[in-house]
Parts: sequence; structure tokens; C-alpha cells
Amino acid sequence: MRPERLVAPGNDYRKLRSRPDAPMPSVAVVIPVYNRPQLLANVLAGLTRQSFQPPFDVVVIDDGSEEDIGEVVDRFSSRLDIRLLIQERDGFGLARARNLGMASVASDIVAFLDGDCIPGEDWLERHMEWHRKASNLVVTGSRRHIGILLDPELIARGAANLHDLAAPDETPRDDFEPDDWRSIVYRRSQRLLLGDAGFRAAIGGNSSMPLEMVLEAGGASEDFRAWGGEDTEMAWRLWNNGAFVVPEDRAIIYHQTYHDAPDGDDQRRVARNAALALIADRVPHGFYRKEPSHLHTVPRVSWLVTVESDKEVTEAWTDFSRLSYLDTELILIGDSEALRSRASTAAVSRDLSIASTFGDAVSKAKGEVLAIVDARARFDRRLLARAMRRYNDPRVSAVHVAYQTGDTRILRLRDLRDVDATDGRSGLPFFALISRREVMKDREALSDTRKAWNGALDRSNIELLLSDLVDVPIDVGQDRRERLPGPAEARAAGLSAFTRELRQSIGSRESTSRPTHTGSGQSEAVDREAADQRIGIEYVGLAGHKNLGDDAMLEAIRGTMPWAEIGTGLANPKAVMLGGGTLLNAGNYYLNKVRRVDGPNLERIVFGTGVRSEAYWGITEQLDDWDPFLRSALSVGVRGPDSLAAMRAWGYDGSVEVVGDSALLLERPDGVERVDGRVVLCPVHTGGECWGGDDQTVFDEFARTISRLKNDGRDVVMMTAFPGDDRWAIEIMRRSGHPDLDYLAGYEDLDTTLRLLASADLVIGERLHAVVLAAAMGTPFVAVEYRPKLRDFVKSVGTEEAIVRTDEMPRLEAAISHRLDSREDAGERVAEMRDKLRSRADDFARQLGAAGPS
Repeated sequence: MRPERLVAPGNDYRKLRSRPDAPMPSVAVVIPVYNRPQLLANVLAGLTRQSFQPPFDVVVIDDGSEEDIGEVVDRFSSRLDIRLLIQERDGFGLARARNLGMASVASDIVAFLDGDCIPGEDWLERHMEWHRKASNLVVTGSRRHIGILLDPELIARGAANLHDLAAPDETPRDDFEPDDWRSIVYRRSQRLLLGDAGFRAAIGGNSSMPLEMVLEAGGASEDFRAWGGEDTEMAWRLWNNGAFVVPEDRAIIYHQTYHDAPDGDDQRRVARNAALALIADRVPHGFYRKEPSHLHTVPRVSWLVTVESDKEVTEAWTDFSRLSYLDTELILIGDSEALRSRASTAAVSRDLSIASTFGDAVSKAKGEVLAIVDARARFDRRLLARAMRRYNDPRVSAVHVAYQTGDTRILRLRDLRDVDATDGRSGLPFFALISRREVMKDREALSDTRKAWNGALDRSNIELLLSDLVDVPIDVGQDRRERLPGPAEARAAGLSAFTRELRQSIGSRESTSRPTHTGSGQSEAVDREAADQRIGIEYVGLAGHKNLGDDAMLEAIRGTMPWAEIGTGLANPKAVMLGGGTLLNAGNYYLNKVRRVDGPNLERIVFGTGVRSEAYWGITEQLDDWDPFLRSALSVGVRGPDSLAAMRAWGYDGSVEVVGDSALLLERPDGVERVDGRVVLCPVHTGGECWGGDDQTVFDEFARTISRLKNDGRDVVMMTAFPGDDRWAIEIMRRSGHPDLDYLAGYEDLDTTLRLLASADLVIGERLHAVVLAAAMGTPFVAVEYRPKLRDFVKSVGTEEAIVRTDEMPRLEAAISHRLDSREDAGERVAEMRDKLRSRADDFARQLGAAGPS
């Protein structure tokens, strides 16, 4: 019994791990070879050591070698179920050899192996484990290099330690990580879970797939007559037919480089570059095809039009001919007499096909993108080009265009889907783009048009195009009349473009108040040339909302990384940074923000992030949701030891370290002297979400503290870190009997706030960043712990004795007295954390290719 097909969004193969195993399918190993029999002997010796228990076939295809390949095959005929096929030499025949091998076997799975690549002992087992889970997988393994000549009998006896022999001077980050370009692709794409280019990772010399699936797609293209590109092109067709590409790094092959020419890498690079034009002609994906053209063999877009009359057939052909986007083919869907009359034209036309059903049209389509159009719809000839600009975002797999009928506009995605369901032909849209691959995943649904369309759309990341409207001939009720999407729906539908357009329409501009202090003392005035060369880093945090701590962390990071443009909504970022703040285990809020900005071509950084305490908050997020992001990051640095412990308790076993709070990077302003006896108090109104659950008890103790300090002759200054705390600060002053205390709204001006904190003898902080900034300024503090994040930070700088929980407020007086008497600060540990943060910033500069370290 074959396993079911995998049907899931994008290339998300993760749920396969929990699927029950189907019976083990049969497999044949296909090995094309040309000359170099001694290398083939090592490959076959490796196959004799396989841990895979069921019998498997081995087919060696000799591409017209001058050297004796048959002798090597005969030598292993008693140890392997092996046979040799020979084809006439006709130039580079790799694709032809693979096709010959596939035509000669009747197995469920075909595994490709190159004639100079020795399989690791569990190579085939690792491949086949996946094929028990689903019937539409392309599994791709990893590669190492061995530069010495080996004895095949040593390999066959298991006496050759291939793992240790492979590139001994290299120490990859992961024992099984590929040592080729895919290691970067895997990291940025979160092991192919992100983006639309997973097919690029399927290398021909170490991949496996269902034989029926690859034959259905047409096998290997024999148009590739030189080295390079044939595996990419075949993988593209499988991908576009609904396959999932699964990286299995433990399926290792050892590439024997002993016989490679000294300039072998250069030769392969030249050959690959020479093949790029042919790849771009056959693979319409934007990575290879940079510009649309009607001259390509395989179009980028398949224009699917539903028609019901002779007039609509004519109009559909006219509309297609007028399109400004030329990289297209036309498929007419229907059963009219006019269609039948065009059947002879379609039979000889490269750009026109006829289909009786939607499923038939999708199967015939060759393009990456299906443009689904109702012949009754009227639209601008440039609409396809505009919609394709949205589709070119690798995170987008569908684009739906807004409708209008008369003076009514339909702008919400759910309303558009309602219109499609009730007024579209067989439930299809009047105008929408969708990835063909997304529709092809569910083959059973292709016979049911509504099920196929809605299922594919449900799996898609949808962009809504509002700048162009499609005229549709329908009657809409009052409930469908012009309604704008609300924020929650906008986020769910990925409507970042809508937000931009609305903002422009009302003439509004986003503005973020930037503090003047840069932390490193460098001027914020960056000359235009330097600014143009900065690397973009998309920042995920909560800056720009008049929260002292969040703004301070972002400003500190910017000041420490002047080589980077760090902010939100950047046009072409190179990385995503999960910045300061308690962002992990935070009820999916920041997880969703990350998902909106992350992409398969971006690096990832976690820099001083806090993790919410399970003991206080419970588990509000699943590790599986964060795990791909964290494991693919250049660095994972958390705020304190409790955050580290929380990640381990969460089940995360990847690389992570304590780097401290990023606001520690802010340095003490020049020329600030201590004011003897000054104490700064910074409260927070939690709404009862604190240890003990009672803000008023805390405020009463703060009021008594102010009275005691004033009676002792202290200069008490009230400071707030967020506008929502202002009224409560005033209330505390009133309760203390000192309503006229000096008062600073710290969120208004970071530089003034730092100067105040630097001038104090002591800071009493309930707000986390009153404490963090005090530590950065070298000022002693007492941390009033309303939630565990304060303890996490305080432990990172080694001053746990300075913590008083909000359900232990009677201890506050003694803690204050001790800190005032001892005047101990956390200077040494702060310096350590600051050095570590700067060191990581320098690492990021090198890893991202900045002009120079910070």
C-alpha cells in the first residue's frame, strides 16, 4: 500500500514525522558512469555496506566509456543485485543515461547516485525512511569530499572511516551539514520550509523520488548536453507538479576528488554558467529567469480562462493578445462549439490549449503561476504585470485582485471569496493568481473544481491587490458593499500592501521618535554614500511606541552597528533581527511578526531577547513553531540565565548563549556627575499582572519609601518609562505627601533619562529598563520584580541580592538601605556583557559582509 500524498502549505514537510509508516517501498539505485572504473568500484563497495535491509536493485549505465566498466560490475555481481547497461557515446549523456536506467527498472523509488560518490553506510536507509511517509517526496542528501585514493575492499569491509577522511581540515557547524552552497540555503530558508525555491536543493547525484512521479514529469531532459543544470530542471518539473523537497543531511555521499583535474571546480563553474540560459528557458522561476519573454519554451504564467460562448472565446483571445506581460500561455476552459473549432489551432500552437475542466487545464499548464480568469471580467491590460510584481515576493503564493461592480467595490478577502463561490464559474475567481504547485499537490481534488481551488487558496499565503479593480458583472447585496479590512483580517491576509496604499491615500507618514543618544558616541548623521552602503536588518521588537526600554534597546543596537540600517519596513533587508524585549513564549504575538517579515533569502539574528517564564505565564507558544527560525539563526543570544533555562525546559537543544540586555550597550554620557543623595523611582502599573496581583500595595510601599527618603534628606526624582504609568506616578507622589517631586517622563528623551540615571546614587526600578539603564550607567539599583523578566536580567549581572518581589514589599526598605550603604554596582559584570554584545555585533558584520566591524 502506497503512502498518501503530502498536502500542506509551501514546502512544510514537518508533519510527516508524526505520520505512521507505510510498508517499505522497493527501490533501485541508478548510477550513470563515464570512465574512471576505480572510482566506481569504491561506489559499489559502499553499496555493499548499506544498512538498508530489503534487497535493492543497482543499475549502472555506461555512457560509452573507453575504460572497462563491465569488469568492475562483474566483480560485485555476487554481492549486489546489479546489472550494466551501455549506451553509445553521443556527447555528454548524463540525462540520457538516467532515463535509460529508469526505463529498465520497475521499483517504487529510484535513487540517483553519481559514479564518483561513495554512499555512507546508512545512505539508502535515510532516503527510504521518508518515502514510507508520503508518495510525492524528493529526498536530497548531503555531500562530503575525499581527496585520497581508497581501496574498495577496505570500504566493503567497513575498515575505511569515510567520515573522518572527508575534508579533515574542515569543521562544519553540524556533522551532517552539506559542505556546499546548500548549507547557506538551508539556513536562510529554515531547511527549505520558507520560500518557493526548495527545488534548487535537489542535486542529481544524491536524490531519491518515486519512479512513477518522475516518469509522469517526463524524466530527465536530454536537451542538457553538457555538465550542469539537468538535475535542477528535472527537480523544477517535479516541484511544479506538487512534490515536496526534503533535506536529509544524514544521507551522506563522499565525492572522490582524487581524479579531479586541478581546475575541476573552475571547469564545472564555467559549464554551469553556460547552462544558465537553457535553465532559464525551461525553469520559469524568478531565480533563473530575470525578465519575462514570449520566446521562452516554458512560460512563467498559464492564463486559464473559463468561457461559455463563442463571443467569450473571441474576447478571451483578444484579452490575451493585449496583455503587457508576455511570458504566458493561454488555456481556454469550456465546452462550447467555438472551443471545438479552435481545437485544431490549439493542436499546433505553443501558446494555446483547450481544456474541458479546470483540473484538465491545471494538468496541461506548464507555467509556474496560474492566472485564473473569468471571461466575463473586464480589467486593464497591465493588471497581470502588476499582480506578478506582488507574486514575485517568495513568501507569496497567491494574489487576489479586488472587484468592483457599478459603484460598489469589494475589498475584503472573505467577501471576494464569497463572490467567487456564488457568482464565479464552478466557484473559480474572476481574477486571481496562484502557484500551480499549490493546486497540483492535491491530485484527488482536481476532479472537484471548488474543492481544488478553495483547498489551494487555504494553503496559500495570499496578497490582496487593491490598486487595480476588476469589473465583474454581478449584483451585490448591501452586506458586500465597500468595506475595508480590519487590522486582524489584514494581518491574516498579508495585506501589508493595503496598509501602504491607505497611508498614501490619506497623506500620512509613519514616524518614529529617535532618541539622540547613539550609545557608541557616534553621530547619527551618516553621510549619504555610507548610508547607501549599509546592510538592511529588519527589526522585530516593540520600538516606536514611547516605551523607554524598547526604544533604548533599538537605539543601542543601532549605535553599535553603524554599518547596518536597522528598522522596520525596509525595502531590501539582508537579515531579520529578533531584538530586545521578552519576545519568546509571548502568545504568538512576535512569532506572527517574524512570519510577516521573514523570508528564504534572509539571515536571522536573535540578540538579547528574553523568554517569558513558564512558571509565571505557562507555555503560550509551541517550540516547533520557533524551532526552524532559531536553528537557522547566525546567533541566538538571550537576555539572562533564566531565559536560557526556559529555552532548555522548552525543549530547545540548539546553540544559545546569554549575551545580556542590548540596552547595556548604551554608555554613560560625558560630563555627568553624581548628585549626592539622589534616588530615582520608576514604577509600573501592571493592571494586577504582577507577583501578588495587587498594584496598590506596591504603590503604597513606594509612597512610604518616598517619605522615608525625603525625611532622610534625599533628593527623590520620579521617572516614568511609559505614558500609561504617568497618572500612577502622580498618584504615588500624592500618597507620599510630596506631590511636587521632580518628575521626568523618561520615554520622551533618552539622553536626558540617561543623564538622570547616571547622576543618581540609587535607582529603584519596577520597570525593567529603569534597572537595565541604571546598570549601564554604573548606578546601583534595587529591582522591584513584578514579573520574572527583572530577575532574569539581574541574575545576568550578578546582583540577585538587589531583587525585591512585589509580593514581598516589606523587604524593600532593607534592600534600599543596603544598596545605599554599600554603593555596590554591577560594573564588572556589565562590562562583560557589553563586551559580549559588541563581539557578537562584530561577528554579524563579518557574516553579513559589512564594510567593517562595528
